[in-house]
Amino acid sequence: MNGYYNNTEKSGGPAAQPSPVTAHQRAVFRAGPVPGHVIASWPVKEAGLPARITNRAPEHGCHTVGEILAISDAELTRWRSVGKVSLRKRHEYTRLCNALENGVLTFSGFHEILMTFLDEDELDVIATRFRLTTRDMDSPRRLTTLQAIGDPRNKTRERIRQVEDAALSKLSSRLGRACLEPVYRYFKARLHELNRTSTCRQLAAACDQSLFDNYNPCNVLFLLAALSPRDVTYFNGVFSLLSPATLSQLTSQIRAALHAVPHPCSVEETIAAMTEPAPLKSPEELAAAVGALLHYISGVAALTDGRFVHEANMASIVAEILTTAGTPQHFRKITAALNERLVPGSRKGAGFVLDILNSDDRFSRVERGIYTLR
Repeated sequence: MNGYYNNTEKSGGPAAQPSPVTAHQRAVFRAGPVPGHVIASWPVKEAGLPARITNRAPEHGCHTVGEILAISDAELTRWRSVGKVSLRKRHEYTRLCNALENGVLTFSGFHEILMTFLDEDELDVIATRFRLTTRDMDSPRRLTTLQAIGDPRNKTRERIRQVEDAALSKLSSRLGRACLEPVYRYFKARLHELNRTSTCRQLAAACDQSLFDNYNPCNVLFLLAALSPRDVTYFNGVFSLLSPATLSQLTSQIRAALHAVPHPCSVEETIAAMTEPAPLKSPEELAAAVGALLHYISGVAALTDGRFVHEANMASIVAEILTTAGTPQHFRKITAALNERLVPGSRKGAGFVLDILNSDDRFSRVERGIYTLR
């Protein structure tokens, strides 16, 4: 069975679970040490203790982990609804806390941390909800809907929501957070190497995939950002150590800069076109943030040559295409030529191109579907 309440005993860390991690790998995520008095002071409601013990603790005047761990098994079983299963879970909780205090609580990968805290249903829902196994590196991260998770499992959206809430509660508990702390540190180190802001593709390239088993590192961080937005920001397709307010301000400045320039711009040219002072002093961090955000700003298209253009100024690229062709062209050929210059996520349909050809004074229709420069 999965979940830290059901693991078999092993000195120094959670029980080994079947996972894609190979046998020769050493433990790579080390949690702690956390001083014993800090663990003892954790509030019962936030600690991640077994649910029945947590629910009954206030009735018996227990409000901290230290008070719970000081109670004997015999006394604990006299609490209503607390039996052998709750005792076993309390023993496992105690073992994990002891290992955490001594700095010997280790995990061979992210999958093992999830297996330590979540049961089979919870792991299934979290992995599906946050699309942990997706191979997509370019689209914005998004959640699978509760309905889409529930339908093939013959469960209601409400039941899936309950399972998700239980799983997130375990992972965000004091013990869960302590065990996830080395994973947060790992991602923060990678983001610092990338000047604090990154696209998913950049981040994945900087990560050691063996630490994440079959999971997409970007979607793992998407989950971690949902658990603790104060540690990592997920904003409009990018991951960052900057605040959402800073990234929002930059996004507005980027969009305004590209709207004011009638031709495609590189990252450097986009920064130069920004008329208001940027919220970042470091040129490297500013370039990293602008470069990442440009891929996901609505109304901005990315070209295969690394430049970007506001959709309101896409006519300049259409004009380039007709100039290069030298002869009038059918709007479908113009559309094909435009899309050859755009990355897949920015490509346009023929209707978009027709709107440009019919509304911009630089173009004229010579016959049905055929356009040229004036």
